[in-house]
Amino acid sequence: MKPNLHFTFGVATGLLFLGTALAEAQTVDFNQIHYYDNFDPLETTSPSSTFEFNVNYSPGASTEFLNISIETSSGPIWAVRNMPLLGSSYWGSSSPLTVGSYWNLGSAFSSPVSSLVARTSITSAPIVTDAGAGVVGGVAVNARSKFKNGGVPSTDQPNNLNVNTNFAGVNFTANVRNNMPNVTQQKNYCGPGAAANSLVWLAAENGVMLKDSASTIMTTLAPYMGNNNDGNWDNDQMEGKLRYIKEQKLPFYVHYAGGEKAMGDYVSPNGYGTAKRDGPITWDWIKGEYDRGQDLMFMTKTHWVVGAGLVTIGDQKFIAYRDDPFQKGAATTAQQQGIIDKRWQYAPYDPTTRTINIGNGAETLLAVVATSPVPEPATLVALGIGCLALRRRRKQ
Repeated sequence: MKPNLHFTFGVATGLLFLGTALAEAQTVDFNQIHYYDNFDPLETTSPSSTFEFNVNYSPGASTEFLNISIETSSGPIWAVRNMPLLGSSYWGSSSPLTVGSYWNLGSAFSSPVSSLVARTSITSAPIVTDAGAGVVGGVAVNARSKFKNGGVPSTDQPNNLNVNTNFAGVNFTANVRNNMPNVTQQKNYCGPGAAANSLVWLAAENGVMLKDSASTIMTTLAPYMGNNNDGNWDNDQMEGKLRYIKEQKLPFYVHYAGGEKAMGDYVSPNGYGTAKRDGPITWDWIKGEYDRGQDLMFMTKTHWVVGAGLVTIGDQKFIAYRDDPFQKGAATTAQQQGIIDKRWQYAPYDPTTRTINIGNGAETLLAVVATSPVPEPATLVALGIGCLALRRRRKQ
């Protein structure tokens, strides 16, 4: 375990500057989230206990882990524990990028705050110690108005549940798709946006030529999904993808786990095909799909995101994803576009409760929709022989 060498806290700027053994310094942008949009009266104006951390860094030769605990009247609590700063072997020759996450600091922080006392360290291995270790200093907090990530037609407001994780060990694995695109979305277009990202990535991985850009695919999918800038559920997500795949004659098929509006094999009422339900959402299913190179889209009651990787640290699990946190379409500013282009998020995930925070507080993961390449004929034959042999063994 290697502690961070030195820290300087940017009290006036709201940035935490971290000097490490890496050649490039890192900065951590620490913001309290206000779920509020001046142009949307449906959004709440009250702050939440959710904070956002955006870490700006240039990947070095090795992976390191960011840890921040916050001092409270009842003692230190974790804000960030073992947030992975993946090395260049995962990101390739990427330029400086931004990785971030949403973390809940509990009811003690349910009102706006301008500064906190933090203990911070960057280590070369995941830590299992209690909160309170590291270099202590003051951290300025920017209050950020934030449109609640929309895209699912639910009236649910963000909540303040915590994702609880325990460390049974320090085994570390990561599988990141560093070429996953991140299309700029219109308001409530997170469903078609996630689908567009996934199709572009899957096509590139399998040598399939697409005639449309990610942006064109998104705007084509939106009406297919019945999304008139008002979001869509999982059944509409599959309907839109099935239609696009059939119309474009793409060698892909759709399947899913879990479900909210779709609870069995989804059969298109318009003749675009069937999306098979693989069963309930499990971590083994999610990991298995990643290992097989499938794309995945994750849905809660308020938001869709496209998966971009998995990270495990002991029994703590993260789902890496990409999304547009602004959803301003053509009104997206150059500064916001720069954030979208470099934005990679980690969402702590509890597989027991299926609890995840992808920007709107902790929610239940309701559906995971996958798109897969159609197996080659030789593969299908091999699968058939394997199934036949298995049936014979069962009869014996």
